This record gives sequence, structure tokens and C-alpha cells, in this order.
Amino acid sequence: IDFVGNNSFEDKRLARTFKKTHKVSAYFWQKTKFNEKEYEEDKELLLDFYNSKGYRNANILSDSIYRFQTKKGKDRIGINIDIAEGNKYFIRNVNWVGNSKYDTETLEQILAVKSGDVYDKKSIHKRLGIGKEGNPEDMSVSSLYQNDGYLMSQVEPSETIVGADSLDIEI
Repeated sequence: IDFVGNNSFEDKRLARTFKKTHKVSAYFWQKTKFNEKEYEEDKELLLDFYNSKGYRNANILSDSIYRFQTKKGKDRIGINIDIAEGNKYFIRNVNWVGNSKYDTETLEQILAVKSGDVYDKKSIHKRLGIGKEGNPEDMSVSSLYQNDGYLMSQVEPSETIVGADSLDIEI
């Protein structure tokens, strides 16, 4: 797997995000086959990795799959992925609106982010208890309200980009 446009991470690190699309099987007697669905899932994992490191606008510009033969005559496939990393974002401010049941300090403790932290959308959504990262069993802002009887409560973050590398979050 070759990457183009990655300035912040080495190819080796990015290749480790591909959980199911492997270079060669660990078992020399077992052949591996390319699976399009697993490859698409692995590309999502690559973008999740970039997002978790603050690159909220990271995008795969293009990808290509090609066949080649090794020096020993074995058929293999190669993958080229062209990435646009974008800027790395940091949290500038977090503001809470409409929180009359719990005070801001309590909610900030659950969210556990502060000014200057790298923006990690997946972790923020998990701690808020929203989206595909939300789990009703985990402690989150959403579960705090729902466990107290506010079953229809909604937690909605809004991001505002400030400058080239910062953003404000209003929840």
C-alpha cells in the first residue's frame, strides 16, 4: 500500500490502520483474496485515524488497485491512495447552551476536553453519547440526562472554524 500526500504520518503507520486489507497472509500456506467491502471499511478506518489526530478535513482524493508480479513470479496487488490531509485542528472554546439540569462543570468533566486539545470528533461524540460512537452503556452527557428521566433530551454539537487551525464547539 503506497500513500501520496501524507506529510504528517509515515506510510507504515497509515498502513497499520488497514485491519483487513493486508500485504500478505501471516500464514504462508493460506492465500488471501482482495475483498472490496473490507477495503472500503479500511479506508474509513484510515479517515477515522486522521480525524482522531485532529485532521477533521482529511479526505481520500483517489485510490487505485493494480496487479503486479514479484521477482519470484507471484501475483500480487498494489494499492495507491492519494490523501489530502488538510489542517490539524485544535479546540479553542467549548460553550454549553440549554443546560439547566446540570452545571457546566459537571458536563465539562464528562466531555473531558479543554482549550488547546487536538480536535478528535470521534472521542467527543462518544463522550457526548451521539452518533454511531454513542453507547447507552457508557457514561456520556446524553446518558446522564436520559438516566435521570430526560429520555427525549438531545445533545447537539455545533462547530465553528476559527482561523486556520482552531474551532469553537457549542453544545
